[in-house]
Amino acid sequence: MSHTIRTTENNPRFCLLALGALLCPLMPLQGAIVTTGCAGASSCTMAELASGGTITVNGIRFSNFEITDAVRDPGSPPQESQIIVQGLDDGGFNPGPGLRYSFDDELTLASGGLQNMTFRFNFTAENTLGTATLIGHTLDMVDFINAGNPGAVEGQLNVRDQVETLGGAILDTALVESVRSDAAMVNVLNNPDVISFAAQDAIRIRTIVNGTTLHQLALETLDQRFSIVVPEPGTATLLGCGIAIMLAGLRLRQRR
Repeated sequence: MSHTIRTTENNPRFCLLALGALLCPLMPLQGAIVTTGCAGASSCTMAELASGGTITVNGIRFSNFEITDAVRDPGSPPQESQIIVQGLDDGGFNPGPGLRYSFDDELTLASGGLQNMTFRFNFTAENTLGTATLIGHTLDMVDFINAGNPGAVEGQLNVRDQVETLGGAILDTALVESVRSDAAMVNVLNNPDVISFAAQDAIRIRTIVNGTTLHQLALETLDQRFSIVVPEPGTATLLGCGIAIMLAGLRLRQRR
């Protein structure tokens, strides 16, 4: 008596079904960074974003950028064309997709008297896949200088993000700050601020950067990350995957 053992090498339908079973639950996850209206493939200038450009990271689209205030006193205002905004994606969910701002000395105050700066902008973050939901936000001053002024007026740098629904209801506020004010030049720095809120498919972020100093202050790099949750595949999704795999298997059988 002989026995035939069917392996994956002589059973392509088995390979197809196994591959489909693995890939179907992962279909919603997209790792690419895509821009529109920008010269860069994965980054934009702030000027491009304010003119209608977008950055999409792992299915979360950042768009509708608006600069509402850009002041450096004394001095010329920050130049939006010199600020680079890069999409961030390391494949994680918490924190998940985000943006990195490289300010290239545009948010810098030099010594020579009391100086102030304010830079305000807002934008929306929205889920474009129908599977990932926004549930949190992380704000982090990655690279900055705060030299302050010993024994006199403090050097202070604040970044605040107000997270809202598209209807304007405030969900929460993230704040990071650096204050330098005493003779020993001790720096008090808040750790990255992490907030959470009820699941939203789209949110609006209002960001304000404030700085005051008599010496030297600069914000060089800022990260905004967004936590997401990806629901388990629903019955309809799994059923659709199953039907697609079965049809593919039948076609393969007919060809044989």
